Amino acid sequence: MAEYTIQARQQQRSDTAANWTAANPVLLCGEIGFERDTRKWKIGDGASAWSALAYQADGTVSGGAVESVNGKTGAVTLTAADVSALSKTAQAVTNWDTATNTGLYTSDLTAQNLPDMEADSSGGVCNGLTINDAQFIMCSDYSMMNIWAGYRHYMGSGYFTEWTQFLSSSSGFSAITVTDWNNATQTGFYTSNADADNAPYPYTY
Repeated sequence: MAEYTIQARQQQRSDTAANWTAANPVLLCGEIGFERDTRKWKIGDGASAWSALAYQADGTVSGGAVESVNGKTGAVTLTAADVSALSKTAQAVTNWDTATNTGLYTSDLTAQNLPDMEADSSGGVCNGLTINDAQFIMCSDYSMMNIWAGYRHYMGSGYFTEWTQFLSSSSGFSAITVTDWNNATQTGFYTSNADADNAPYPYTY
């Protein structure tokens, strides 16, 4: 039987922000709607109208733009000063699906909706940062010396994307050990003991 190669290009639904708002459609689950004038986009859940869905990204080339942070509203540029202005006290959570507001979070390894890192729930800690809909997390399992880090996005209406791994002890990557988080200024992955200076823990030793 002959084999054929079909070349195709895929185009997502797109319109202006005003037209999306006026039509207010319900996107299919996983369907992408793109605002061509703002370069923002949303992912449908099959039930929520356009106005109820959260934006997934700002497509401006300059990068670093978020909806709001550090008391700013609208399209703002995230700076190091904005991040440092966040409270250094992490909120303890038992379910990471509740960590949807911008801020710092921490839990032990028994918390719900953690990434599957094959952790020993008898010990360890997970620390995370949420900025708008982007949620980043790093988990350390004391007993198995396992480190896992990754991110996911909150899509609104209780829906999250799957966790995406970008660091794991089992994958051969290792984090840089620090004793003071103020020294972790270069791009990379870092880890420390609980008594490290300037760590976002809700307690001290």
